[in-house]
Amino acid sequence: MSEETTDFQTIWKTLSEIDIKSFTKKKKVEGKEFGYIPWAVAWAAVVKIYPNATHDILCDDTGFPCFIKDGVGAFCKTSITINEYTRSMDLPVLNFSNKAMKLEGYTYTTKFSGEKAVAPINSFEINTTKWRCLVKNLTMFGFGISLFANLDWENQEDTEDEVPWETARKRKIGRGKNEDKTWIELEGKSLKYYVDKKQKYYSEWYAIRAQKEIDWRAGRQGDEDFESDKPDSLKNLRADVQSIADDVLKTKYKKEIQYDEYTRIIKEADSKEKLITISARIEAIDILIKAFFAKQINGKEYLKYLTKISIADNNGIDILASELYTLDPEAKKNRDLLVHYWNEIEGVHKKLGYTDNPSLALNSMKKHLGTNDMHSIFDVKKLQTYFEYLENKLKTKPAKVEDKTVIVKATVAKEDDTMNVR
Repeated sequence: MSEETTDFQTIWKTLSEIDIKSFTKKKKVEGKEFGYIPWAVAWAAVVKIYPNATHDILCDDTGFPCFIKDGVGAFCKTSITINEYTRSMDLPVLNFSNKAMKLEGYTYTTKFSGEKAVAPINSFEINTTKWRCLVKNLTMFGFGISLFANLDWENQEDTEDEVPWETARKRKIGRGKNEDKTWIELEGKSLKYYVDKKQKYYSEWYAIRAQKEIDWRAGRQGDEDFESDKPDSLKNLRADVQSIADDVLKTKYKKEIQYDEYTRIIKEADSKEKLITISARIEAIDILIKAFFAKQINGKEYLKYLTKISIADNNGIDILASELYTLDPEAKKNRDLLVHYWNEIEGVHKKLGYTDNPSLALNSMKKHLGTNDMHSIFDVKKLQTYFEYLENKLKTKPAKVEDKTVIVKATVAKEDDTMNVR
């Protein structure tokens, strides 16, 4: 046996014996689970043992990290070197459902869900595939070979059972933000969203199933057991946030700025926290537009901030707002006043006893602010008026019974003292 063979066998034995269970993650594809190892985790595990290991993402003649052949598809190719031993690998560009992508989109038919669509190749899937290829490449040195030996995830056939929708609708959706919900649990507005071809993220996979559920519900309207849409407990707050979007994103600047997108996410928001975050985003956009019109930032900076605002969470919005307030002192003043009145109102609520009886606070805010959450109000004058009303209410509040009792006792004591003097 040659020295080279012995050395490579050592590499193979070392890497193939690594327990990959702790590295392996699961992904759901149409209700089924498949194992995979994140490329960064896999590479780190190998370099920890062989720090001199190197890898290459191979490119075509133009320097593009993908080899595309019209009408056939595309492949990503990688090469890895460990202790001077080089092994190469290729992998077709696949979508999330592990279907090969081509220059042109195409459809295929399944037994259960009918026709499905595969989108054309895009840069996101190419980037994902090149790193998946790197992980597959490592199996040529033994790492993770057991995962690939047990699961050929490059060629998964669609094997959905042909069952009545009445049964299938009880299954978990298995993908997207609603993956842990069943079709039964989705509200009517969500179902209608999925079948709308005009929406940005339209997917035929969702549309087919959503339409089946819509049709099933339509045919069951007369049944006592039919589960109707849940009531919208956030209706008032949703309306408030939509009003802010109408004003800032559509009317105020005589130009629509991401209005349709925000209208959609306002309708889909399923918690008070999400709606408040959306309100904060719109407020940040308002500040951004003012700064742009005042020529405090250029078009490139405007687009950069707009993108950041669109994806930021609550903490991210606060950071962005702090940056933007430096561009617009007036906006900072307005924000400070909002915070001031929010705090003042909370203080008066406490003095009035609303903190111990939340229903009183809710009823008061609904009556005077039109919302059950004052933090969704960004109109300083409206908050100031409400605060002044509460202060007047506090001033005219009757004295507590215990205070009167103290006064009476003091009077009695005084009389007793007088009598003793006599």
